[in-house]
Amino acid sequence: MTEDPYKVTQTPEMMSRAGFCAIKFIPGTLEYYLRTFDTEEQAKEEEWRVTHKDKCGACSTLRDLAVYLHHRDLTAPVRRIAAIGFIPSLFFEGMENLGFTEDCAKIWYYNSKNTARECLVTCMLSWVKGEASNNFDGSLNECLYCDEVKSGPIFQRYAGRTRRNSGIISSIGRDECDVYNMSHHYFDIKTI
Repeated sequence: MTEDPYKVTQTPEMMSRAGFCAIKFIPGTLEYYLRTFDTEEQAKEEEWRVTHKDKCGACSTLRDLAVYLHHRDLTAPVRRIAAIGFIPSLFFEGMENLGFTEDCAKIWYYNSKNTARECLVTCMLSWVKGEASNNFDGSLNECLYCDEVKSGPIFQRYAGRTRRNSGIISSIGRDECDVYNMSHHYFDIKTI
């Protein structure tokens, strides 16, 4: 990722997330390939394992998956890191300390910059008030809703992997139907 996707006119083709990102290990190693398939069935027929719904992207690696699995709440730490995002090197250092790959950290950076442009006042008020991620009725607080609408579609497309499309429950309450049903078992104990 060499430029901010939020500053590029996005065509419907560019924004399409349709597909399934699958992984295939190189026999005898822990190295792997990632590839987007049209359907889960197509990936299985070619002996690939789906690692998340939607096309592969900047956060589709297993290292980024490990970060998502380890940190149930990424909202708070990424918000703190984004608060110092006016110094990019500190943002990337913070994201690296969480464990993200460089490419995944870039889409998070561009997402945080766009959310600051579009939702700064709303999010500052939410942060100062110490609002929970979800309102009493289960809906997103105003900051997360603004981020979801203004930054979410581009983030989801370019990141590839999100917690929701990877079947990971996060600190943000979501309807079960919004979380892709899958597990992350890539090895048989006999093959290691």
